[in-house]
Amino acid sequence: MGTSKTRRVPGSRPKRRQNKTVATKTSAQEKGRTSKIYWPLYRHGASQEVAVVEFNAMGDSLLGSLVLVEPTRVSYFDMPASLEKGRKDGGCWRVDDDCRLQYEDMGVPAVLGAPGGQLVFATFQGAEGQLIVLFQSRDGKLAELRQNYRYQAPR
Repeated sequence: MGTSKTRRVPGSRPKRRQNKTVATKTSAQEKGRTSKIYWPLYRHGASQEVAVVEFNAMGDSLLGSLVLVEPTRVSYFDMPASLEKGRKDGGCWRVDDDCRLQYEDMGVPAVLGAPGGQLVFATFQGAEGQLIVLFQSRDGKLAELRQNYRYQAPR
């Protein structure tokens, strides 16, 4: 068996990189801060991606966003947090997170529907279970429609 090689046009970039660039530039402009981490969670072809973006802190203010990137729009679900309050209470986004966005415990198993009104299923794993949230993209936002928690006994 032979090996196949993928040819790339000189000067072009992979689409995934373009989605990251579009999302981080748009996010920086809309949120007024630069991005710290861009973590892809779901990808459909070259034109659609869901990712978590953690922004650099502005004083006490922390911000993470779930981002749906489409060819003509970027939609957000913002997750703000307070560094001072989080350190005092034992977590910023969830208990015992050390004020670090746990993006590796997030997932997007499916995105359904037509552009401009898509449904995004997101999961957030915790120490004792999983939060499952259904979002719908509307006017540049990911609106939360429903959520449920699935308990799993600690091992």
